[in-house]
Amino acid sequence: MFTTCYDTKIFTDINLVEPGDPYEVSRTPRERWFTLPWQPLKKTKTVVPMVPSKKVYMLDDKMFMHPETLAALNSALELSN
Repeated sequence: MFTTCYDTKIFTDINLVEPGDPYEVSRTPRERWFTLPWQPLKKTKTVVPMVPSKKVYMLDDKMFMHPETLAALNSALELSN
């Protein structure tokens, strides 16, 4: 999907994400005993969530960004008017 703004095409893609802050979660007993490699004593695992990227990539007259970044850009432009 794309929109135009001042002769620039703005493309949005939900795959433009970056790793967020990692956090620890506890593993279930089933996961501890029945996964490979077998590590039944390891009680937690580290999860790295993927968050929307705030970067805007430009290529000639095209801009690529995450839809949430476009929404934030639109709201910032509405506040300035």
